[in-house]
Amino acid sequence: YFKERTIYVANAGDALAVISRQVTAHLVSKKHEPFDREETKRIRAAEGWVSPKGLVNEDAEVSRSFGYYHLLPAVNPRPDVFEWELSELDEFVIIANRGLWDYVSYRTAVDIARSEKDDPMIAAQKLRDFAMSYGADGSTMIMVVSVAGLFEERVSRSRQATVGSINETE
Repeated sequence: YFKERTIYVANAGDALAVISRQVTAHLVSKKHEPFDREETKRIRAAEGWVSPKGLVNEDAEVSRSFGYYHLLPAVNPRPDVFEWELSELDEFVIIANRGLWDYVSYRTAVDIARSEKDDPMIAAQKLRDFAMSYGADGSTMIMVVSVAGLFEERVSRSRQATVGSINETE
């Protein structure tokens, strides 16, 4: 969700968002793994348990997700919400599930997406193909959202409006 110069990212489960700022990858979400200390504490408080394999109640690989109604409240869909102040230095956001992140580092994903930063759809396809070449299969969701130039357009539109109003008064 974008509001003015702020992006709000809410996630549950293994879908993560990474922002590219000046060629550097910045994680702006949190992976909800059962072995995470805070998540384990929350699961236990909900009378659930984490198996040695890292599964909640020997069933779910994530501690927060949609669809695990039989595991409520140990596994629930409550998201973490992160906010990030966007600037002219930000290029794009990569949103993907474990089909990408289990095979590609954040840094590598940013490097691959930068090679096609003018076409986010092609960038997402390249990321998918790269992950598949390293063994990803099944459900792989990848989206690249360009934020480069997001604020330049507003500035140039307001300048055009100002120039237009000046010319009309002459």
